[in-house]
Amino acid sequence: MDFTAGIDGGQNHRRTFPVPVDIAFPIGLVAGLPLSFTVSQTLEVATAFGARRGTFRGAGEYALAGKLGFGYANGQVGSRVTEGFARRVSLLDSLTGVPVGVTGLVVRHGVRFTMGISAFLFTAGIWFELIASYGATIGSALGAPYALCRGVGLGVHARFGIGYRILEPVVQVINKFLGLLSPSRAPRIPPIVASGGPSWSAVVYRNQEVIPPVSICGQLPG
Repeated sequence: MDFTAGIDGGQNHRRTFPVPVDIAFPIGLVAGLPLSFTVSQTLEVATAFGARRGTFRGAGEYALAGKLGFGYANGQVGSRVTEGFARRVSLLDSLTGVPVGVTGLVVRHGVRFTMGISAFLFTAGIWFELIASYGATIGSALGAPYALCRGVGLGVHARFGIGYRILEPVVQVINKFLGLLSPSRAPRIPPIVASGGPSWSAVVYRNQEVIPPVSICGQLPG
C-alpha cells in the first residue's frame, strides 16, 4: 500500500471503484454452458480530513499466505482459512504530512474468486472474496509540540457464498434503459441489482497500532 492524499477546500470523499475487467480461466463445458474460474476486484477509498487544507502520505507492505475456502459441516457454513500474515514494511512508521486537523484515510481492496458459469459480463456460481481494509490516521500538526499521534488499523475479512454478479457499470446502463421503458401510468419496472444469493462472512485477521503510547492519542477506532 502506497498513498498520497491532500485536501484544498474542505470536501471529503468516499468512492468505490469497481475494476471493469474480470480475469477468467476457462475450465470446460457443463451441459453446454461455459465453466470457468473468474477473478474480479473492487477498490474503495474514504477520506476524513479534519480541516479545509492538509496533506497526508504513507507506504507499507503486507503479505497473506495460506489456504482460502469455505465448507458445510454439522449444519453450518464456515470459512476454511489458514492464516499466514506478515508485515514486511511498516505503514505506521511512514506516516507523514502537514495535517492542519486530524486526518484519516481508509482503503479497502476486495478480490473475488468465482467458480461457475462465466458469460461475458455475467458470472454465477460458488464464490469466495477476500477484503483487506487499511486505515491510517495522523494527528494535527498544531499539537505536534506535545504529541503527534499516528495510528494504523488493518483488517482482513472473508466473504463467501453462492450467487451471481454483474459488473456495476453494466447494471447502471441496464437500469437507465429500464427507466426509459417505464410508462407514465403503468407500474415502475424495478431496477436490477448487481449481485444476489446467500452469503456468509468471517474475520481472518485484525490488528491496530497507535504511537506514541500516551493517553492523549488513545486508540484507533476499530
